[in-house]
Amino acid sequence: MATRDHEHPSGDAEPLSRRLQKGTPMAHKFKLGQRVRRARIGYADVKADPADVFEIVRLVPEDQTGEPFYRIKSGGGERAVREGEITLAS
Repeated sequence: MATRDHEHPSGDAEPLSRRLQKGTPMAHKFKLGQRVRRARIGYADVKADPADVFEIVRLVPEDQTGEPFYRIKSGGGERAVREGEITLAS
């Protein structure tokens, strides 16, 4: 079976590395309105409490590493976080 120029032999449209080079967005793991917690609290974030729950208010395109970003909000304000910095609140 012949493949088109944009198809990978495995049947995928394009390999992930090529999609990242072209800037094709990766899928976000979390959805708007979901409640999350910050997985890691930085040393400079002295007021942050790991028990704080945030709501995802915006899906942001990934950075140069390909990791999706989110805008999250709580009573204390709104901030941008990478996908690897948050976990789903139970």
